[in-house]
Amino acid sequence: MSKVLYFFKHAGIKIGLFLRSNWAYILWGALHFTLAYFVMIQIFYEKQSALLYTAIIYGASLGFSLSPVVPSPH
Repeated sequence: MSKVLYFFKHAGIKIGLFLRSNWAYILWGALHFTLAYFVMIQIFYEKQSALLYTAIIYGASLGFSLSPVVPSPH
């Protein structure tokens, strides 16, 4: 088996295991994203800018929540 096929086989297995074990978090994140999108439509009255701002805000909040912040020792 070539290395490319080996890579895609194992990447597919890992992605499948990730989706299977984290389906609730993915569903919950999609629900929050959808709700935030509908709120942004009410604010901006335009679907494209609402989607853009929702993606930016959601991406920034995920970045902050997943960042390895370590408190400074005092």
